Amino acid sequence: MSWMWTKSVIEKKDSKTFDYEVPKFFNSLDKPDLQEIKFNIQDKNYVIDYNKYDKENNDRSLDPFLEVIDRGPISHYAYRKLAAIQPELPQAYEILDTGKRINQEMSTNIPIFILNIENISFKTSNVNEDTSNQEVEEEVLKYIRKACYRCIIDILLYILPGLVDRNVLNTNNPVINIRISSDGHNVGRTIKHMIITCTILDDILNIHKADFHYTLILYPGVENYDILKKVMKPFIVELNNLTTNELVDSNGIKWRVEPYFSSNWKFMAIILGFNAPNSKNFCPWCLCTKKDIGNKDNIYKLRKILYLLKSDLPPPSHLKPPLLPMIRLDWYVPDELHIMLRIWDHL
Repeated sequence: MSWMWTKSVIEKKDSKTFDYEVPKFFNSLDKPDLQEIKFNIQDKNYVIDYNKYDKENNDRSLDPFLEVIDRGPISHYAYRKLAAIQPELPQAYEILDTGKRINQEMSTNIPIFILNIENISFKTSNVNEDTSNQEVEEEVLKYIRKACYRCIIDILLYILPGLVDRNVLNTNNPVINIRISSDGHNVGRTIKHMIITCTILDDILNIHKADFHYTLILYPGVENYDILKKVMKPFIVELNNLTTNELVDSNGIKWRVEPYFSSNWKFMAIILGFNAPNSKNFCPWCLCTKKDIGNKDNIYKLRKILYLLKSDLPPPSHLKPPLLPMIRLDWYVPDELHIMLRIWDHL
């Protein structure tokens, strides 16, 4: 007799027995409900679940398990062993299906575009390794001279309802303050990657959490003006459109987008078309020079104007037009660590 047939018979008999015996011991107003039966046969554990199957709720209930496995990280092999010991846990194939479902949902709502980029050089490194996983390195090598890009409009439209529900944003004052930032990252012993992200400045409680920094661009390569100009081209068009025409959500509300830029001093200088952060005229905002370092008698004010940086006669050390001209010059902010190092003259 097969287990599936036996299980069906047990389910029906136990359910009838439960319905018959329960009124003898419980008040019907208490609404007793048979949920599951556990038993063991030949050292194998079995569980019969009597709960009505709701696919949508069942799928959502598996999301926390997938999150724990991914963050652990717990391998699928280890989880299968664990699920065999604890039959109450979801099966490994259910977790795998949940991951596929989430990936499909995200690819529909926020698709990832692959940009082909020619003539991009990349550096190899044997220091500051973030991982030694050979599979990761091999996967990364497939995308040499390619960049991954996600539309900032898709990201904002996806997270906007949650921000409104948490009272982070107010529909009566539809303004979104976003921060654009970037950093380098070594993948194994081989490839240096650059990542450009955005986060919502209004979400103060989560602004320092990695989960709330959304990846816009990822490419293998180095911090270079010409590479960034090519890689960021669709993003620049999008951001300019947002600042000019605003963001319209599913309810027809127009949101004004206020972009800020913050990163290390070197990357910020590249975005602004600066010669170098250690050049004679090193300041992105005023006209002070290296000889003024340590002079506390002078009052330094914002002397540069963004449109002059794009002109034929830009201020000293500005060799190229800024890549993000839609961001006000006083809204470019280097991170605190690099400000401290600049003060101590360690950069």
